[in-house]
Amino acid sequence: MKGKNRIPWLISFLFLFLVSFSTFAYKVFVQPANSGKTSFLYIKSTSDLQTGIDSLEKMKINNLRLFRIMAQVSNLSERKISGRYKIQTGESIFSIFKKVYNQRQEPVVLTFINVRFLPKLASLLSKKLEVDSAGFMFLMTNNKYLSQYNSDSLNSISIFIPNTYELYWNTSDSQIIAKMYNEYQKFWNEDRMQKAKNLNLSPKEVSIMASIVQEETNYKEEMDLIAGVYLNRLQKGMLLQADPTARFAVGNFDIRRIGYSYLSIDSPYNTYKYKGLPPGPICMPNATTIDKVLDYKSHDYLFFCAKPDNTGQHAFAKTYKEHQKNAKAYHKYLDRRNINI
Repeated sequence: MKGKNRIPWLISFLFLFLVSFSTFAYKVFVQPANSGKTSFLYIKSTSDLQTGIDSLEKMKINNLRLFRIMAQVSNLSERKISGRYKIQTGESIFSIFKKVYNQRQEPVVLTFINVRFLPKLASLLSKKLEVDSAGFMFLMTNNKYLSQYNSDSLNSISIFIPNTYELYWNTSDSQIIAKMYNEYQKFWNEDRMQKAKNLNLSPKEVSIMASIVQEETNYKEEMDLIAGVYLNRLQKGMLLQADPTARFAVGNFDIRRIGYSYLSIDSPYNTYKYKGLPPGPICMPNATTIDKVLDYKSHDYLFFCAKPDNTGQHAFAKTYKEHQKNAKAYHKYLDRRNINI
């Protein structure tokens, strides 16, 4: 009888155990912990586990008690958990825990384009990543640090080849620079290096020239022509007299009309005043423009001037007299449109 009396009790116990286990399993593996919209959990490199849990609480994630239990059992506090994690609608607490435990981050998609100044690049990175703009600027202007990348404070921006990249949110400033230099080395393959050598220019100098060409025109069909003009002037020992370098020296690229006051600015970037290429690029030159310089069009032109038709295209000239005629037509066009600066 005693054995028979134990059977109902055992069945009840097993039933309650299965119900409890099923409820627990449901809450851990199935029940949506995020009933809201898809969002992102950010855990800073300086944050601890509790800070991460507090962030989940602010996001109104359910079943955080279970998250704490799993964190304690797995010693999650001893692991590196910083990062950017995508928390999807309907995702279970176990799925969220696994992401943080295994540091399965959602990468940040970054596109570098039309960046002219290092502070702008630093600002862009600090808005998208856990990067301190001041720390990034320190590295990008530190010649001793940059020497390992065969660069210096005046040319460090050219390490960044404009493109779309994926980076983890908690990537450090030094890791970013190392990654970009790796991409830079891939870009400067044997073929491009040989083309630069044929021009008697280093990759740095090609990037500097490409930055000027890029600021001169958005019309890709002209870029190799403009590169040819500058190469001709360099070979003849002439001043480059590139308007974008004067704009860079002023620090204002919105100027449409370069007056004599700008041309006399005493800056090594002012190619109206100093011969040769400026000491560094005036923007972040993209791959297309660099290739246009490397594959420049050979010709006898020494001058070019914007056409007076608002197309952004240029009139090229072999002689200064011909150039003066083109420049006069363009200045009349600016006068008619009351463009003085």
